[in-house]
Amino acid sequence: MLVLPAWAQQSGAFKLAQIKVLGAERFPAEQIIAASGLHLGQTIRESDIQAAVNQLGKTGAFTEVSYEFRTDADRMTVKLKMHETTTFLRCDFDNFVWFSDEDLTAAISKALPLFDGFLPEEGEMAQGTADALQRVLEAEKIPGRVSFMRAGRLGGAATAYVFHVDGNEPIVDSTEVIRGPLEQSLFAASSKRFVEKPYSRAFARDVAGQELTAKEGNIYDLTYEKRFAKDELGQILRAAGTLPHTTTLKRVPDALNLRVNVQLSAE
Repeated sequence: MLVLPAWAQQSGAFKLAQIKVLGAERFPAEQIIAASGLHLGQTIRESDIQAAVNQLGKTGAFTEVSYEFRTDADRMTVKLKMHETTTFLRCDFDNFVWFSDEDLTAAISKALPLFDGFLPEEGEMAQGTADALQRVLEAEKIPGRVSFMRAGRLGGAATAYVFHVDGNEPIVDSTEVIRGPLEQSLFAASSKRFVEKPYSRAFARDVAGQELTAKEGNIYDLTYEKRFAKDELGQILRAAGTLPHTTTLKRVPDALNLRVNVQLSAE
């Protein structure tokens, strides 16, 4: 005869002893469990399981989430069953020149356990990412508001979520060719498209038609490496947006009126 403790009989509550995740391929079980809000050892009712399933569903990372559970005395085992969505968009940090991509990814992952540099096309994770980025700015006392939008080639499907700092955009102060076989005069027209305009990875991608990659920088010399293509020359250029060395950059910089020098190099 099974006899439940008095508190379990009266409240329908149990100790969560085990969580099993079935059907996941992209995400590790521990990340899914963290995103669900469930914790081993917590006192749990069936309504808590349903809330966890709803929370996972709202992320947009899954097309279907269901659950099963069984009890043994005062202990409960929960099975989470799911099908993952197949459409994820790249996450781009458009003008966050105060941080490396690695720093931003780590900060977002703490808030959103399912974040891996990509976001589901639908669901609440994109807004959650913007909220996490806003907290990063506020923690470092950097002015500006984070906005985001889907982006892709004209007439095509969206391929990325672009996150942008509004109201405190770094301005491109100058461009220069620092090395390579190509004459600087060849880039005069292209350079004018950057100077005295807000620094933007998305704009650079539009100009280049190439995917930008990020190179990790340190706190005092943040450097982003980017690839540019000049179609008529068949050349691949690299553009590095570097904070001027005269800028006093700490982990909490004076971010107002920040200006960026873009250096072009062809190899």
